[in-house]
Amino acid sequence: MPDGSVDLSWSSKSDKTYRVYRTESLDFLNYRAVGGGAISGEAGSTKLTDTPPGDAEKMFYWIEVEDF
Repeated sequence: MPDGSVDLSWSSKSDKTYRVYRTESLDFLNYRAVGGGAISGEAGSTKLTDTPPGDAEKMFYWIEVEDF
């Protein structure tokens, strides 16, 4: 997005909870949670807008299902 934010959208279910993590490298130890912690899923898809640090050249995201 022009303001530096990133729109994320993923397939989800309303009875599931998700967490979104981001990192500038693919080193698992550097992932940080975004979106204020647990995110309640919506039927069909869930969306989140993230604003990474302004000096980030690239960003990788990982979405985790909390309750299987």
